[in-house]
Amino acid sequence: MGLLASAAIYLYGLDRVPAYLTLDEAHFAVHAQSIAETGRNLNGQLLPPLVSLEDPEGEPFTLPWGTTYYLPFGMYLIAATLEVLPLTVTTVRAPMALLGGVINVALIFFVALALFRNRVAAAGAAFVLALSPANVISSRQAIDSVCQPPFVLGALWCLAAFLRTPDPKLALAGGVILGCGIYAYVTSIVFMPFYLALFWLIAWRAGVLERRAVLLSLAGFIAAILPMALWLASHPDAARSLQLQYNRADPGSTTLMQALGGGGGAALSNTLHIYWSYFDPTFLFIQGGNARNLSTGRDGVFLIPVAVLALIGCYAMRRDRLLQMLLVIGLLVSPIPAVIKGTPYAIQRASGLLIYISLFAGAGFAALSISKKTIARATAVLIALVMAWQFSGFYREYHTTYRSASARAFDPTAFRESADVLIEHDRTSGADAIFLPLNYYDVSAKWRFYTSSRDRRELLKRTRYYADASALLSAPANSLALMPMIDVMPKAPEGWSVVDVVKDLNGDPSSVIIRRP
Repeated sequence: MGLLASAAIYLYGLDRVPAYLTLDEAHFAVHAQSIAETGRNLNGQLLPPLVSLEDPEGEPFTLPWGTTYYLPFGMYLIAATLEVLPLTVTTVRAPMALLGGVINVALIFFVALALFRNRVAAAGAAFVLALSPANVISSRQAIDSVCQPPFVLGALWCLAAFLRTPDPKLALAGGVILGCGIYAYVTSIVFMPFYLALFWLIAWRAGVLERRAVLLSLAGFIAAILPMALWLASHPDAARSLQLQYNRADPGSTTLMQALGGGGGAALSNTLHIYWSYFDPTFLFIQGGNARNLSTGRDGVFLIPVAVLALIGCYAMRRDRLLQMLLVIGLLVSPIPAVIKGTPYAIQRASGLLIYISLFAGAGFAALSISKKTIARATAVLIALVMAWQFSGFYREYHTTYRSASARAFDPTAFRESADVLIEHDRTSGADAIFLPLNYYDVSAKWRFYTSSRDRRELLKRTRYYADASALLSAPANSLALMPMIDVMPKAPEGWSVVDVVKDLNGDPSSVIIRRP
């Protein structure tokens, strides 16, 4: 019943909230559709271990770092869904929603059960993860940040089982799972080798690590990553793209490598600031991140009572130092990829926090629930009720106020409405060419998505991209064009006339449609 309730929470209204597709969602969707239909991405590569985001029919832009490559696991999940379901916003978001809200929740239950051997602790950890506002928000997007936790959780279960029964097959399974996890998310490249070393460390401290287990786990890891290694050897541009994803800062940020280039003292200060941001109580339990596509701004990564439960859980583990060490190490290293990237408060780059704080909180809930003291048991009930009450408030706001307030954070161009208006004008009046502004927030991926989902893919062959309005002066007759509206109504070029004003979700003008007769 709990998993059914979680599925309902994560799947309800996927086509409405978030209000718009992000550029990454659009890229994931169109490449997944191509893979589902042909087995190849839009560049014609057969089931590649990394997927280039380039589209030969898309906007002809050149990025400073070259082609962007993404790890494929999330796209293949979407592609599997599109094998049986049509391309819609719901169908491309559903795999991640089920992964984050059902599979990861079920996995953390079994991991907690294996680690704590207590069903109350397991249920508590699953309850905390399922009701995490950050997990809800990130899982309801067709992006790959939720793809890493299942591999981490799978390896943790193998480790827990190995500590009880040191069967080398469990070590092999752990190595294979971690190797497969490399394909999940860009931070996995840093994390999965670390988790393999952590497996060895904890098993060694427990006195159950043998050479055969080390060799088998390492062999399983290498076998899993071998296809990617061989592919990268013949595609050095892809390897360079992955490296530059860490060396290229987000707007307003500085990567660790850039900070080190600016001087040791400043680099250390910046690194510590970013690292601490992920343990800032305001971030974790009060406000969440600054980006509206990751937080409502009124709730933290976790619900407020989780702070109490996690502290109690950590204290309760004082009798099992090995388990405490495992979870503390996992917690403390979770922000490292985000620190390398130079981005504070970005929970999608530190998803390990969701795992380890949920496990600590589950242990804390069990410590209160099974206590012989009536006040402790009553506190556990009260905390559960407060969590349910706070989550209901978050979820109600998420589907109402947040939907409209965050719309421009997901797509500042509000392109869905523009696409619908363009498609309708072409349907009623026809157009020999459709002009879209170049570098308009990854317009080509979104245009491909909306034309494909509305069964108008033939429009792609008539689409052109222009750098500035002067390029429209040489456009053929019977053309449509989209012009962005930035504060004021754009002036139509000579020979063109405005035929429609596009408004966004909130009723604000976002662009205009012009026609050349």
